[in-house]
Amino acid sequence: MPPQTHAEFRVTAASARIVLVVAIGVFLAQGWYLAGTQVGYNEEVVGHAAPPATEIVVEDHVARAINICDGHSWIAFSRGGDPHLVLCAGGLAWPILVNSYIGGVLYWPLQVLRPLHHGDLIALRRTALPIGALALLVLFLLVERLGGALCAALTVLVTAVFPAVVIMHSVLSFFELVPALLIACAALVVAQRADPGLPPTARRAAVAGGLVGLAVFASVKAVFIGAPLLAFALFESSVLRRTSARAWFAAGLAAILMTLPMTIAAVADPYSGFGHQVGFHLAAAASKLNPHALADAIVSALICAADLGIYLARADGSDGNLWPATLVLPAIALAYSTAAFVRALWRLPHDRIAGACGAVQLFYLLFVWLAYTQEGGNYLAICYAQSISAACVIAAVGRTVAKRGGNPIVAVALATAITIAPLVANTYRRGDPRNLAISINLEAERALGEHLQRTPGGPVVVTSSNLVGIPEAVSGHPEMRLDDTLGRAMSDCAEQPDDHECGRDVAVAVINAVPGARFLVPLRTSHYDKSWEDRISDTIASAARALGAQVREEAHFETRQGVPVLALLVVGDGSESTGSKDREAQQPGANEKMDGG
Repeated sequence: MPPQTHAEFRVTAASARIVLVVAIGVFLAQGWYLAGTQVGYNEEVVGHAAPPATEIVVEDHVARAINICDGHSWIAFSRGGDPHLVLCAGGLAWPILVNSYIGGVLYWPLQVLRPLHHGDLIALRRTALPIGALALLVLFLLVERLGGALCAALTVLVTAVFPAVVIMHSVLSFFELVPALLIACAALVVAQRADPGLPPTARRAAVAGGLVGLAVFASVKAVFIGAPLLAFALFESSVLRRTSARAWFAAGLAAILMTLPMTIAAVADPYSGFGHQVGFHLAAAASKLNPHALADAIVSALICAADLGIYLARADGSDGNLWPATLVLPAIALAYSTAAFVRALWRLPHDRIAGACGAVQLFYLLFVWLAYTQEGGNYLAICYAQSISAACVIAAVGRTVAKRGGNPIVAVALATAITIAPLVANTYRRGDPRNLAISINLEAERALGEHLQRTPGGPVVVTSSNLVGIPEAVSGHPEMRLDDTLGRAMSDCAEQPDDHECGRDVAVAVINAVPGARFLVPLRTSHYDKSWEDRISDTIASAARALGAQVREEAHFETRQGVPVLALLVVGDGSESTGSKDREAQQPGANEKMDGG
C-alpha cells in the first residue's frame, strides 16, 4: 500500500466527534475526582449566592456586627472584603460584583441547582463541571470550523488534560476561565454564519457583542483576550472588514449593556474600589519596564500551562519540585504560535488558528508583565489559547511527516502522547492535595464543617482572608468575618513580628461584643496567607489575658495525615492558654517540606 500523502491526510468529522466524546469523559472523570481533593479558599466561594455576610468592624474600641443586607436597599456595597456588591433577595446575598473588576452574575444560574448542592462546597464544584464540558464543545466547533477536524480533535484531547483547565474547572473560580469561554462563544457565533463570504448581520453581531460584554462583566481581563483576537480576525479577514456600521453599532451597544452594572458600580462605589485597582496596576506597570521582568513573565506563563499544581505545592514551604523538561513543549507551542502570528503580519503562508492564539498569548503576556506583581495564576485566562497552540503543533508534525512520505497517523499519535504524558503527570505526581499541611486543606475544612454541624456553640468568627466563606460552604452555618478589620490592625505593626499585642484591641473588642465567639484560626500558614496571619492565635491569647481570661481550643482539624492546620479558639475561664509556644512547631519554615507536599 503506498504511503499516505499530505493531500490524503485527513480526519473525518465522525472520528473527530468520537474524540470529542472521549475527551469530555476524560475531563469529567478528572474533574469529579479533583473537586473532592482540591483546597478550599475564599475566592471560589465568595462569588456564589449565600447567606448575607456579617462583617465585624471596630471603631473607638467598640465592635459592631454589620450584615451586608441589613440596610433599606436591596443592593448593597460591602465595607470591606468580597463580595463587593450584592443583591439581597430570598434570604441570600447574590453577588453582582465579586470585587470591583469581577462580576458575580454568571454564578447565579447554579442556584437553580441549590436543591442538589445546598451550597456545599464539593457538591457545588461538581454541579459546575458541565461548564468545562461546554468549553470543550465550543472549542471543538470553533477550531473545526476554522482549522479542520484534525486540529479540533487534537484541541479537545490536549485541553481535556491541560493542568490549568482540569484543576481550575474542578474549583469554582469562574472568573478565570469563563471569560475566555464566552469570547470563544462570540467567535463561534461569527464563524458559524451560513455564508462565510458575507459579513455578519446586525443580529449576529449583537449576539457576539453581548457575549463579549458578558465576558468583560465576568472579568475585566477579558478585554485583554478579546481585543487582540478581534484585531487579528479583522487583519486576517477582508470579509469581516466589510462589516456594516449598523452591525458594529449593534455589537457595541450589546457589549455596553452587558457591562453597564460594572460601570455604574464603579461610578457609585463609595469605597472607590475600581479607582484603587486602576492606580495599583498603573504603579505596577511603571515598576516593571525591564527585560528581566518580561522573561520572568514568559517562564511563569509556561509553568502555568504545563504545571499549575506547582503553585499549590509551594504553599507548604517547598520549592514545588519543578520538572524543567516539561516546559519544553509549551515553549515550542508558544514559539510556533508566535511564528504563525508574525508570518500572518508579513502576509506569508501561516497556520491561522495558531496565529490567533499567538496574538492572544503575546498581548496577554505584555499585559500581565506590566500590570501584575504577584506570582502564578495570572495566565489562567489564556490556558485555552495555550492548549490550542499545542494541538496546532501536533497537527503540524502530522502534516510535515505526510509531506515527506511518512506515516502521519503514527507521527500524530506519538506527538500527542509526548505532549499529554507530562501534562497528566504534573497534575497528579505530587499526590493527594488533602495531605498538604496548609490552612485551606480540604480534609480539615470538611472536618470543620462536620464539627460545626454536630456541636452547638457561639458564632464562628473567621480571622483569615483565605477562609472567608468556607465555614458556611462546608457546614451551612453563617459566619462573622473579622479578617478585614483585623488585617488593618495587624498591618499597623507588620514590621514588629514579635509584638503579640498587634491587633489586641480589635480582639478585645470582639470578645466583649460577641459572647462565646469561636475564632477560626490557621495553625499552618503559607506565603499565600497574609504575613501577619501566623500571629492570630497569639493575638487572641493576648486579648484574653488583657481581660483576665484564657483561651481554650474547642477543636482542631487535620490533614489526611493527621497534621493540625485549623483550630476553633474560645475565650473563657479555667483552661490553658493556647499561643505561640503550643503551635510553634507547626508553622512551616522557609525550607521545610510538609508531609504530602
